[in-house]
Amino acid sequence: MADAQIDEIHYPTGSLSSVEKQILDEYKKLAEKLSTLKHELTELNNKIDLQKAIDSATRATTTTDEKQEEAKKDFIVQLRALEQTLSMFGTLFKSSVYKIFINNEENIENGGLHNGDTENQL
Repeated sequence: MADAQIDEIHYPTGSLSSVEKQILDEYKKLAEKLSTLKHELTELNNKIDLQKAIDSATRATTTTDEKQEEAKKDFIVQLRALEQTLSMFGTLFKSSVYKIFINNEENIENGGLHNGDTENQL
């Protein structure tokens, strides 16, 4: 989710309880942090790939260089696995927020809930 998309998320404040508002605000903060982390991981991956290209172009291959290259490859694989995990976490995060909106719409359509009932559902 891009930063612009995060800032464009608006929800009807009048129909949400204070607990729901707090939860959605925390989700928004988490989404912003995940977006920042994704951006930093992408930059780090790009730097590693660039350094790998520079190293391979300027050094002769020796056993030490081979060990360094292998270590870099392992690190890149681990970073990409982390990136995939974060992507999956982001998808789960989006579905949780979507469920809150759907539940809220259902509650409005059913005539709403009492404040105590809304907090018990969370």
